[in-house]
Amino acid sequence: AENDDQKQSSISSLSEEQQQQDANKTSNINNDNPTNKNRQHKVKWFRAPHGKYTKEMEQVLLERNLQNVMCDTYASCPIIQDGTYIGTSLAQKCTHGSILLLHMPEVGFRDWCLIALEQLMKGLLFRGFQVVTVSELERLAKCNDQGNTVTDPENAANFKKIT
Repeated sequence: AENDDQKQSSISSLSEEQQQQDANKTSNINNDNPTNKNRQHKVKWFRAPHGKYTKEMEQVLLERNLQNVMCDTYASCPIIQDGTYIGTSLAQKCTHGSILLLHMPEVGFRDWCLIALEQLMKGLLFRGFQVVTVSELERLAKCNDQGNTVTDPENAANFKKIT
């Protein structure tokens, strides 16, 4: 869930109330949307704005049953506005198990991110990677940590580069 705002200040300068409001934007997706009441998969992931994670933010997320997720490959797309460069760079820098961050493109706002997403997907496919959600990555990591093997050929590919 996208919770970063171009105008938002660093999380460390936000009051506890502002941090709670930011987390509420994500948790309300689960609780306030009537179409989500019976959904099997609810939003559980939150990215602290600007990657600034504080003790106060940790408490706010715990209260809302949300988990902070960080990326290891960042697009810098609020600053760099060259979609081809962003997508190519992300595809080259990521490794197996990477969590990539690219902001959501909107009509008239960060529209270069759509070009970046297209370039990224081409680059990942070329390198033999498969794209999975953070939830799927978590499931696979837990399975791997428990020493289990994945017998489903589709899921087995997620543990390594597709050959």
